[in-house]
Amino acid sequence: MKTLRVLIAATLIVCLTSVAPVFAKSKTIHEGIGMMKSKTLSMTTVKVSWKKIPGVKKYVIYKGYWAGYKRKYKKIKTISGKKKSVVLKLGKNKEAEILVKGIKKKKHGKKVVYEGTTETCSGLSKPRWYDTEWLGDCYHSPTEINLCFEPWDAPNEDICPGGGGLKPTGYEVYRKEVGAKKYTLIKKVNLKKAHLKDAFGWTDTTVKGGQYYYYKVRSYLKRGKKIYRSKMSSPGRRGATYYEGQFQVLTETDDKTMTLQLISDPWNGILCANLDAERGFVTEQQDMCYMVESYSLDKKEWIPVDKWEYSVWVKPGQSLWIRLEKKKDAEQYRWYKELKWVNSFTLNCDYSGCDDALLSIYVDEGRAVSTV
Repeated sequence: MKTLRVLIAATLIVCLTSVAPVFAKSKTIHEGIGMMKSKTLSMTTVKVSWKKIPGVKKYVIYKGYWAGYKRKYKKIKTISGKKKSVVLKLGKNKEAEILVKGIKKKKHGKKVVYEGTTETCSGLSKPRWYDTEWLGDCYHSPTEINLCFEPWDAPNEDICPGGGGLKPTGYEVYRKEVGAKKYTLIKKVNLKKAHLKDAFGWTDTTVKGGQYYYYKVRSYLKRGKKIYRSKMSSPGRRGATYYEGQFQVLTETDDKTMTLQLISDPWNGILCANLDAERGFVTEQQDMCYMVESYSLDKKEWIPVDKWEYSVWVKPGQSLWIRLEKKKDAEQYRWYKELKWVNSFTLNCDYSGCDDALLSIYVDEGRAVSTV
């Protein structure tokens, strides 16, 4: 009986040890593929290449896409492990992220997966502004607008080196005034003439002072009698305006108040006056302090400034009246002077889009001097 028990136990041990490897999960080792490159071949096709990896049985090609906020990949092709490049048909003027997986099998159920991605672009890439849609360029003038956008082969967060599409012949510039419905082609710029350092650009000198415009740009390629075009860029808003606000100032004074009428120059563009109830300015002629009391856009309806800050939009050519209350207080005067709070208010440019582009208006004998 004892011998029978020993035999049964030995049999169970053998069975369990022989079954265990069947249920064990195989491990996958992930390695990167170096030297991933992409080259645009035509308006619809690209070539993706990489450094050959010995021992890889096959390469699986995927194309990336967005599903909501998640990045996913769709399998589009499988090729032999002996190859080190693949030609893909993406369609006309298409940009895509390509994922390549090389699979190498090893002993004991393990496998190594080599992965690498690259950005590709068939046809002509869409031009991109150096600044975002709501920002203007750094240079402002009421007589011209500078347009600056990325060159076709510029590396950036969207297009990697070599993934910028075919080299264009030049660019087409489209424009419409703010409020208009349609864009109009205003200029074709040859690639050589549009070349700047690390960028391509063109200056529009057919603008009206104080007017805002929307621009779109697309590249074109001329081959014989045929002309191919890229997709349109996103709209870029620009203003033919002064960078520093220009104003005419008229003053009225009595025993208790000073009223400033600031007439915005027609070429200023839209400005925003930030009125602070705690802010005032002082005069150099006497120990006198003036505090902001109220403001008006028509000199009829006066709105009290009794909170921390008010924002008042001032259109080109429009007047803004500010009423300040006289405070004869030598100590307060010295306090303001030490803090250099000698400006009654500040104005920032709507077209600049930057909170730090504040314009301080200093009033001196009926003149307004603006400084950034």
